[in-house]
Amino acid sequence: MKVLAWNVNHRAAIRKMPGWIASAIADVAPQVLILTEYVTGPDHQRFTDELSKTDLPHLLGSDYVEGQNQVLIAAAEPMTRGTIVGPQIHPAVPPNALHVILSGGGSHCLGFRMQRSQVLKCGGSARHGTGFSGNPRNCGLIRVS
Repeated sequence: MKVLAWNVNHRAAIRKMPGWIASAIADVAPQVLILTEYVTGPDHQRFTDELSKTDLPHLLGSDYVEGQNQVLIAAAEPMTRGTIVGPQIHPAVPPNALHVILSGGGSHCLGFRMQRSQVLKCGGSARHGTGFSGNPRNCGLIRVS
């Protein structure tokens, strides 16, 4: 399975998706696309229509919370929401996580983006804002319900 993950860098702002992004995704031809730092904007329908033309017609997005980023997952096959959710450690975390289960083979995909400040709180590297010193479950980063 080919998976493409891309942080589109909306920075919690409503921005237009440049027209070239869908064609760049089509060039890679993923079976699953995970966009982090995505925010549903006025051109969302245009962008999702373009994704459908790239053989990614099935879309799910994390809940919209004003002033926060979202995760958008597109796939070649139908999918359903999974049960892994973002921890309630900061208002920005839950809309930055989306777990889906692909219907074809039951593969699980998790799109997740965490703010650097929350990584540091959980023992990550101050230099890079990444890397955990312990089990991410102990920080509340992963919760399976």
